Amino acid sequence: MRRLPDILLIFTVILLIVAGQILAKYGAVSEKGGLLGLKGLNILLAGSYASFLMRGALWAWVLRRNPVSRVYPYLALAYPAVFAAGMILFGDPISPGRAIGTILIIGGSLLLASGGADEWA
Repeated sequence: MRRLPDILLIFTVILLIVAGQILAKYGAVSEKGGLLGLKGLNILLAGSYASFLMRGALWAWVLRRNPVSRVYPYLALAYPAVFAAGMILFGDPISPGRAIGTILIIGGSLLLASGGADEWA
């Protein structure tokens, strides 16, 4: 892995995943009219789809430069990030099970992604 540039790209991908989910939620509950005359497709949902397209392009670039088994575990960090955003923005409830699950996801992702120092060279 090419350390800092790739780590920044991976975290940009995670941010785009979170943004896409938040826009999708806001778009799904929006009372606004459709985009381009399409019922149910509003600007927020369109932004969500655009976010996922950008994420896909950046992720392809990351995969081109790194082994998938090395970088894919980082994507699991999107789950706790979306969970936190849902709590903050939408008041989604937290339970002991969700808190423990989130901690396990973070720990598991870090364990899977960690490797020898030679992998970070």
